[in-house]
Amino acid sequence: MFLALILCLVGIAVAQRPVPCTTPPQWEGRIFDVNEKEKFALEGRLSYDATYHRERLVDEVEEGTMDDFYDTIALFDSKVEFVYNFKARNCTRRELTRPWRDFGIRPTDRSYGEAYIGSSVFPETGVLITIWAGNFTLPSNDTIDYVSTWTYRACLPVSRTTHSDKFGIGHLSFYDITVGIRDPDVFIPRREFIYSSPVSSPTNETMILAFVLCLVGIAVAQRPVPCTTPPQWEGRIFDVNEKEKFALEGRLSYDATYHRERLVDEIEEGTQDEFYDTIALFDAKIEFVYNFKARNCTRRALTRPWRDFGIRPTDRSYGEAYIGSSVFPDTGVLVTIWAGNFTLPSNDTIDYVSTWTYRGCLPVSRTTYSDKFGIGHASFYDITVGISDPNVFIPRQECLTSEEWNMRHTLFGTPTKKN
Repeated sequence: MFLALILCLVGIAVAQRPVPCTTPPQWEGRIFDVNEKEKFALEGRLSYDATYHRERLVDEVEEGTMDDFYDTIALFDSKVEFVYNFKARNCTRRELTRPWRDFGIRPTDRSYGEAYIGSSVFPETGVLITIWAGNFTLPSNDTIDYVSTWTYRACLPVSRTTHSDKFGIGHLSFYDITVGIRDPDVFIPRREFIYSSPVSSPTNETMILAFVLCLVGIAVAQRPVPCTTPPQWEGRIFDVNEKEKFALEGRLSYDATYHRERLVDEIEEGTQDEFYDTIALFDAKIEFVYNFKARNCTRRALTRPWRDFGIRPTDRSYGEAYIGSSVFPDTGVLVTIWAGNFTLPSNDTIDYVSTWTYRGCLPVSRTTYSDKFGIGHASFYDITVGISDPNVFIPRQECLTSEEWNMRHTLFGTPTKKN
């Protein structure tokens, strides 16, 4: 089921193959790249040149930490890269063995339609994206499956989620994209490379937590006031965790007022996977799970805590950034970024960084990390404010006794007030 969900981000199969848009060959922006299985995370400013197969990534330096941060120039056609260590103030030149990664849409990719990050209802609260999936094979014969998103207008990269048996799940996000290369000398190595000496690889386990809590590396001088997320909303959610071998994708109805959720899995025809319709009533500590394949329902105690998708009072602001671009109309949406942590009843601490639309305060994404559960990533699409069906949290008839079904509106309907 893991791979099927990766390749079915929004579950929309199009009747005819659309023509893929063309991503600008040269652009610059912020990138956040994380992989739990590989114990790898990076975040920085990327200069990308698909014409001559060159990249430069300058890590965002977080002051006051003991972590190493790097400035890396990768020249793929020459098969060489230069790595400058900010902390040690030394450099290394080494052979470049990894393949070029193309952030454009491949001719063999399959379209999965379009969706809105944020909302299409109110101005400046969302951006329309196009979704494509495919795979490629590395020189090591490992196959990488992926689903990627671009802005519908201008075709700017937004995100890419990859999966393979060997490397697990990886997730990339892009922010503040500008088209073109601002500095023509950006791919010229630093002078220090003339006196290069070896440095250790920047892919170490200790970097993961620091980068999860430093998505854009912007510390604000004064604490901004967090926006307020609507207490009730509906939208699509894609949630994945490599360490837990967990992935879900479906339609979420979310009610923070009465602590209720309903998630209806997106069903992919032609698979043997099981798909569910789950109603979780957190105040009552009970959930109902209907299995579409078996056509039966299970009632069980709800032990997991309520997950609040709003900004907590103790969260720390990391400023704002654009998904896509702020330069051209309809090519980006401004998001606000906050980070924090919470402790589960099991005493496991979860660190997270989350984004919301700057206008409307609609949830966009959440990346979590803990020693026990690893890294998880959730993305939200096509948000609408409010609950469209007031009976959405009433369980199916198969989940209730005949007496409960007759009293379903009294037992499970929207309460008149919250005590």
